[in-house]
Amino acid sequence: MSVRPALAQSALSSAYGQRSILLCVVLGAAACSLPHSMLRQDGGLQDARDVPTDMRNDVPGDAGDVIDDRPDDVPDSGIDMDVTDTGVDVPDSGVDVRDTGVPLDVPDTGIDTGVDTGVDTGVDTGVDTGVDTGTCRTVTCGTTCCRAGEMCAPDSTCAATSCDALFAANSMITEGVYRIAPPGLPPQPTYCRFSPHSSAMGGWTLVMRSVYTYDGQTSLLATDYNNFYTTPVGNPSPGGVFRLPGRYWPTFSVRGGGRQEHLFVLTPRTDMGADCSALFFKFDDGRWTFTASGPGTISNVPGGGGRFFNSNPNGRFHTTSDDMTMSRCVTDPMLRSVPWTYNNCGGFSPARQFGMQNGGVPRPFLVDLEMGTDIRGTSLTTACGSATPLRTTDNYEILTSVEYYIR
Repeated sequence: MSVRPALAQSALSSAYGQRSILLCVVLGAAACSLPHSMLRQDGGLQDARDVPTDMRNDVPGDAGDVIDDRPDDVPDSGIDMDVTDTGVDVPDSGVDVRDTGVPLDVPDTGIDTGVDTGVDTGVDTGVDTGVDTGTCRTVTCGTTCCRAGEMCAPDSTCAATSCDALFAANSMITEGVYRIAPPGLPPQPTYCRFSPHSSAMGGWTLVMRSVYTYDGQTSLLATDYNNFYTTPVGNPSPGGVFRLPGRYWPTFSVRGGGRQEHLFVLTPRTDMGADCSALFFKFDDGRWTFTASGPGTISNVPGGGGRFFNSNPNGRFHTTSDDMTMSRCVTDPMLRSVPWTYNNCGGFSPARQFGMQNGGVPRPFLVDLEMGTDIRGTSLTTACGSATPLRTTDNYEILTSVEYYIR
């Protein structure tokens, strides 16, 4: 492509076009017909010295070959480059300067110095403390915010009326020891079991636990009626002997007409001293009645509950050491049963001594436990697997523990 005078005159707006016109004026019209490639950007003529070394005798792949990756058409930088030719021909150094790739116009970084940092000091951390802007979401006792399902007890501490009340307020609550305060009664700690099976949904309040021990801890449960009615025994945490005072038992009721539901959790024991899997037995009727003077009774026991609530000729009476009917079940040195309903001291007992067998201390037991299955369809044989359940000589199954819950 050649530069012609008319074309040079039409390019007056560009620095290169202006230098071409200046060259025509200085060197004469002949210079205007020179090829474009013979014109230097400074307005002079190229000679042999002006030709870059990589264009003369260029050997491909030569180590000294400097690559010019700059595009032929350099974009207008926006800077006026019109410099008057001094007439001095500056010799070309012969070195092709590599394009740095950085345009003269620095692009906008996109960062607005007044931009929001993105941190909202009032943003929700995602942790629910249970308190919304300083306001307790449930009930406040003094400075304490109670958990869902709890209320402010008479001693100004948080407690629930039952384990079922806790479950009704929060079905995701975990099993453990909670403070229970039925209406008109002071708070007492007990263990809450929640929905052990689909047929036993809800919160179950532990009222008594007897355990297989060698130190006679279960004997602590063998009390007179007054202590049974008013005094808690033991530790509600798993594995410990425990009893909630008898006056609390009738307060737990979720069924119409004041009826109660009952759950027995029995852990059989093998003849090698290991625990079998627990068995669960549930009954949907029956109600305890206890008065300050005693004795206690349980009424409306369903047929299936007969194996747990023994009946004597006068009804299902709760027996303590000072009960005139079956007190010998508790006071006899060869029996030493814990307070329960008895018929001739047999059938089922949360704990009873069998003469001098098994160490001569009260142990939980149930006769004919191998018969039938629990609410999950599990039998004694399945619960113990290949192991042999521990039995007395008269075929009573000895248990590691008996836990009795009401709701």
